[in-house]
Amino acid sequence: MRQNIYDDEAFFQGYAELRASPGNLNDLVEQPALRALLPPLAGAVVLDMGCGTGDLSAYCAAQGAARVVEADISEKMLRAALEQNAHPAIEYVRAAIEDLSFAPETFDVVVSSFAVHYVRDYAALVAAVSRWLRPGGAFVYSTEHPMTTARKVGEQDWVRDEAGNRLFWPIDDYGDEGERRFHWIVDGVAK
Repeated sequence: MRQNIYDDEAFFQGYAELRASPGNLNDLVEQPALRALLPPLAGAVVLDMGCGTGDLSAYCAAQGAARVVEADISEKMLRAALEQNAHPAIEYVRAAIEDLSFAPETFDVVVSSFAVHYVRDYAALVAAVSRWLRPGGAFVYSTEHPMTTARKVGEQDWVRDEAGNRLFWPIDDYGDEGERRFHWIVDGVAK
C-alpha cells in the first residue's frame, strides 16, 4: 500500500500552515535551487511527480511548457493545485509515483520536488523515468537530505539538554538504507 499521508486532515492542515509560514525552506532554498537546474521549458512536455499544490507545475507552465502533467497520490493536494495553480497547459493525474505509467519518450523533463524520498524502490523509479524521457531529456528532483532522516527511531530533531539547548543532530544510522518512520506533523510518516 502506498502512503497517502497528505489526505489525512490533520496532516494536510499542518502542512498547509508550514508552507504558508514566512521563511519556509521550500520557498527560500529548495525551489530556487531546483528551478535553477531546469533546462529551458519553452515548448517542453513536463511531468511533475508528487506535485503537491502545483507550484512547480505552474512555474513550468509559466515558463512556456506546452504541457505539464501533475501527478500526486493525494486528492486534497490535487484539489489545492487546481484551486491555486490552474493553467490551461496543466493536466492532473491522481496516482502514487510508483504507480505512474506512460509510453516511452513521452516527456522532455521530469521534475519532482521533495517527493522521491517517499518512494521505496528508487532504482525502479529511475528506470521508469529513463523510459519516459525523450532523448536528451532531464530528470530534475530534490529529496529530503539523509541527514534529516539519519535516525531509524526517535524524532527528526536535535538532541537537547535538560534546559532545551541544542547539543547535536543525531546521525546514528546515516549509512543505513531503508524506511524510516517519524512524527512529522502526525505520527507514522514513512520516508
